[in-house]
Amino acid sequence: MEPLLRVGVPLWSLLISCALLKDSYKVQWTDGTNNWNKTINETAYTITNLASGVMYSVTVSAVGLPEGKGQTVSLYTRPGKVVHHSVDANTSAIFLNWTSPPGSKLGYKVEWTSVPHAVTNLTVADVKTTAVRLTWLGQTDFKPSYTYLVAARQASIVVQNYTTANETYTFLDLRSGQSYDFDVFTVVEGVKSNVTSILSYTKPYPVQNITEERATTNTVSLSWTQPESKPHYSYVVQVSNGTVFWSKTVNSTTVSVPGLIPGSKYNFTVISQTADGTQASPVMSSIYTQPCSVRNLSVSSVGEDWTTLVWGHPDEHRDSYRYNVTWKGPENSSSIQTQNNTFHIPNLVPGSLYHFFVTTETFDGTQSDSQWISKCTVPNPPGPIDILARTNSSIDIKWQEALLMTVGSFSYQVSITLPGGRDYISVTNTNHSFTSLRSGTPYNISVLTVGVLNFKSEEVQIYMVNTNASPVSELHCEGLDAEDAILLVSWVRPRGQYSAFQAILDDGVSNSSTNTNTCCSHNVSNLRHYTKYTLTVKTQSCGRPSTAVSLECWTGITNPSIARDYKPLLTEKTHNSFSIQIDSTLLNNTNGPVTHIGVLVASESPVVTCNCVSGNTSNWRQYLENTYDKWKDSQVPVYLAAVKNISLSRSADIRHTLQVGDESKWKGYTNGALFPGQKYQCAVVVFTKLSLENNLVNVEESLVSITSFTLVVVLNPDPVIGIAVGATLGIFFVLFVILLGFIIYWKRLSKKEESDIQIHSMRSVAVKMEDYEVYYKKQKADSNCGFAEEFEDLKPVGTDQPKTAALILENKPKNRYNNVLPYDSSRVKLSIIHGSPYDDYINANYMPGYNSRKEFIAAQGPLPGTVKDFWRMVWEKNVQTLVMLTRCNEQGRVKCEQYWDFGTKRFENINVTSVSDIPLEDWTIRDFDIKNVKTAETRSVRQFHFTAWPDHGVPETTELLISFRHLVREHMDQYSRHSPTVVHCSAGVGRTGTFIAIDRLIFQIERENIVDVYGIVHDLRMHRTLMVQTEVGNRRRLSHHANARCSNARGLPAGSVRVPKPVRHGHHQVKDRNKRGPHLPEHGCSVHLREHRTSQRLLQVPGSINPRSHSSLLHLPAFLKGVQVVLLWSSIYEDCAFKPIFCGIYFLENIYVCEDVVLFLRFCLFTTGLRYFAQVKCWIFFIGMTSS
Repeated sequence: MEPLLRVGVPLWSLLISCALLKDSYKVQWTDGTNNWNKTINETAYTITNLASGVMYSVTVSAVGLPEGKGQTVSLYTRPGKVVHHSVDANTSAIFLNWTSPPGSKLGYKVEWTSVPHAVTNLTVADVKTTAVRLTWLGQTDFKPSYTYLVAARQASIVVQNYTTANETYTFLDLRSGQSYDFDVFTVVEGVKSNVTSILSYTKPYPVQNITEERATTNTVSLSWTQPESKPHYSYVVQVSNGTVFWSKTVNSTTVSVPGLIPGSKYNFTVISQTADGTQASPVMSSIYTQPCSVRNLSVSSVGEDWTTLVWGHPDEHRDSYRYNVTWKGPENSSSIQTQNNTFHIPNLVPGSLYHFFVTTETFDGTQSDSQWISKCTVPNPPGPIDILARTNSSIDIKWQEALLMTVGSFSYQVSITLPGGRDYISVTNTNHSFTSLRSGTPYNISVLTVGVLNFKSEEVQIYMVNTNASPVSELHCEGLDAEDAILLVSWVRPRGQYSAFQAILDDGVSNSSTNTNTCCSHNVSNLRHYTKYTLTVKTQSCGRPSTAVSLECWTGITNPSIARDYKPLLTEKTHNSFSIQIDSTLLNNTNGPVTHIGVLVASESPVVTCNCVSGNTSNWRQYLENTYDKWKDSQVPVYLAAVKNISLSRSADIRHTLQVGDESKWKGYTNGALFPGQKYQCAVVVFTKLSLENNLVNVEESLVSITSFTLVVVLNPDPVIGIAVGATLGIFFVLFVILLGFIIYWKRLSKKEESDIQIHSMRSVAVKMEDYEVYYKKQKADSNCGFAEEFEDLKPVGTDQPKTAALILENKPKNRYNNVLPYDSSRVKLSIIHGSPYDDYINANYMPGYNSRKEFIAAQGPLPGTVKDFWRMVWEKNVQTLVMLTRCNEQGRVKCEQYWDFGTKRFENINVTSVSDIPLEDWTIRDFDIKNVKTAETRSVRQFHFTAWPDHGVPETTELLISFRHLVREHMDQYSRHSPTVVHCSAGVGRTGTFIAIDRLIFQIERENIVDVYGIVHDLRMHRTLMVQTEVGNRRRLSHHANARCSNARGLPAGSVRVPKPVRHGHHQVKDRNKRGPHLPEHGCSVHLREHRTSQRLLQVPGSINPRSHSSLLHLPAFLKGVQVVLLWSSIYEDCAFKPIFCGIYFLENIYVCEDVVLFLRFCLFTTGLRYFAQVKCWIFFIGMTSS
């Protein structure tokens, strides 16, 4: 065994190292009292937990049979360190105290040394801008080994320190104008004395660029720049004029020195200094004050081409002063110097404005402020005035230009006499238009030339210029309904003066004219009833007449003209009624359009017969107030049986039928049954105006004529009793058939799986897929003639169905359009909540889909007053899918009320909360939570808002609409299998019908291999009017879609379509929904994505994928068969911020996809739940994923 090596001996351990040839060793150690040992396999060992300052003996021996002889070494551990020492001192001694350390010790060693004396008389010997020199006195016990430590500090920070043996030192490279603390220590063998310090500033740099900012007669303002300026700098400014007489200290780099003498030279000195008064070198500049200006400058005389100026000497005048005289005219300017106070200026331009300037100038060229004056010559007058045009409120004039006038140096003053005086206008051209004048009024007009300084020429005048008459306004005419045809004409008094009014009437054949001096009405007679006239009115005045004002007028109507002996045609009679027919020969529009016809009925009586014989029918008007009940009670001999409105159905060859005794009612009249076998007389009543009072004819207000009682009718006798018996048996048989039909119907109804609305007959034009191309080309030929004919055939489909509920007065305000009303047979009925029978109405119909006869609800866009009904329908019909196909505003018109809001909004008993809003390029997806406040039940509704559909048209591409339909259908299949889906646009027929039709058409193609556009639209129109509204857009695009699907089936591999165009997407926020849909990151710095285990999966694609760059199509790989995928390219979260990237939606259902997507799907297909990937490039959202 090799000798022991001492590796290290700390206070508390020993490290033993040895080189042995054995595998194990025994280490033993002792302090003389205690023994320890340890068997080890290594050749080194550290002994710990030893006492400090103690000698240990350590023996190491090899372990074997027999045990080897060990080697021993003795050594001490280090003693402990003293702690808690303290120092106390007096004038001649120092006392030290400490705590004894643990362990053994032999004693303590104490060392000390003396401190040298500090330097004295520390002085700043010299100061410069970047250097300071210090001097001091050394110690009395100075020794050659002594040195000095010098340091410069700023704010307790040492910026320079040096060691020197001299008693002086210069600090260099300091900053100008800064405060420094300088420290000096005596150093003896490394021991420093107490510090001796002194504070000093470096010098600032001298100022630069002393500039005269402004000099007046008694004040000079200066400014300067300060290199390396400091906030504490101040400046001493001194002013002298042979001797120093003004001094001031300022803190800024500008100063204003007042109280100086005009026109004098001054020396200005500026000295910058620090806070302690350390000054820079002075800088001086010489400046003159401004002399005083001349006094009382004036023009003593002026001629056509000359003028003389005169002025007084300035204050503080000096003999060295000179005067600069400058004048500026329209063509040039000149200047001259003189020492006199008067000056004559020749060779001026006549009739021009001149500006004269005089300044005082000192010996060095410093000038005073200018004194100036303007003078001009008299201008020439303009030429004669001409009248260019005049109207009823304006006069246009022109005149010749003034001669020999400089352009731009003059103007013209035009004046006109007004009732309140003269009006003056200044112009620069030679024409003017006077406006807002009174019509038919004479005016005096004048023009003169105005030169500079308002010098005026003589006036040129023209007198008595008249304006034209003003036309009448608010012309009105009214035809009286009277025996004589009269037009009542009125108007509003025209502006200005007038003498008379002329009225002209023209009926297209002839015209007549009348004059009146009165204002403002006139009656025109001798006209024809119910005739259109063109009325023209002109105002007459002293000047020309006004422009004509025309208006089309109709004369009134009167009692219709009829043939007294007209006899209507009896067409049918029974035992208690008869019918008559009236031809158009009776309906003469000469006295006005016939609006109603009626029948007066009487039993044969002497009164009627007498009236008939006499031929006087005027008193028969009183019978128009008689009713059937009064006649039946024998209170009156004649009654009004029936009245018919013919104003909307009249034609030249039509015959009108009136039935008497059919038990019908009109207003307050009853057309009661007549007595069998009786004899009756009747007269025809013709109205041009029918007025009612208490639902009876107002005889005084109505315009009516009555024929004579020319028709006599004898009714059939009563039917025999056998007929009554047969009728009874027939009724019994009918009831039996109805009962039998009800039983059959009930049995069929009980077998149905779901309730259904009335099923109407439906036509069909089904075409097999393989035959569709030929059919499509045939229908498309001749400018789509075939499609146009089909569309025309569909126009009347379903229109004969009743719409009673929609036409009720209380429900009319709930309809957005008057021509889009729901059929009663298929309308959606709401519950009665307020006790009103009208609470159940909403403009919506159940619509048949491919899977159910109530798969959809087609509704109009909600109005402001129907939003609450809309949400009530969503709740009561358990709707979970909403499809909106219009924007709220299109082309400046409101198409649909926005029925949602951000946050929560209450609609009666329904609270609607907006949960998410994802705006894409062509559609937006929104999620809502709707809560019934009465039951506290909450449901989820998703809205698919298609925003790329133009009004009365179709989207740009069929693929876009198909992609949107796929998105909606996916949601419907998952959440709306047992509830209807609401689809609406604005009216709920055009775009809504197209969407539902496309959904059914795609199912039809995929499951039946047929295309039946006509049959689908026919079925939709049987449930709601006007479904699929336009032929050119929607129908043809539907057909194109079907053709495209057929073409894809032939041109591409089976079961494939093209990938729809992706859409762009910006920032959006999607809140967490626990019911459906994935978690997307909130806006903020958190990028955690919580795991959300549903049938949907949200993943992130590593790498950079741009959907638009992959235009080529690949076959769907086998591992993706049966998978339906939607890729939603959303926001990127990088560096704690959302960044918008390309956003698109793809549906994978045995389709082509881009290569990058396929490679990624191979990687993540079998991943479950939500995962977060560090390399975020896009989101992928899997819906309904299955494997095959």
